[in-house]
Amino acid sequence: MVDVDSKYASVEPGAIKELRTVSIAQFRNDMKRAMTRRRLYARINALPPSTVREELVAIAQRYEDAGR
Repeated sequence: MVDVDSKYASVEPGAIKELRTVSIAQFRNDMKRAMTRRRLYARINALPPSTVREELVAIAQRYEDAGR
């Protein structure tokens, strides 16, 4: 007989994050930012492989890290 609880990882206290409440405007802004980021990386990845493409990816990642 298999113990059902053994299939799941144990959850430590505080491991489950609470849902944060976000206004509709903030949610739309977050979605817009995510879509813009995906479009940017898609455009960069569409370029032919070169050091310029790699440099653009590095610049985009630095910009993201600076914003956090």
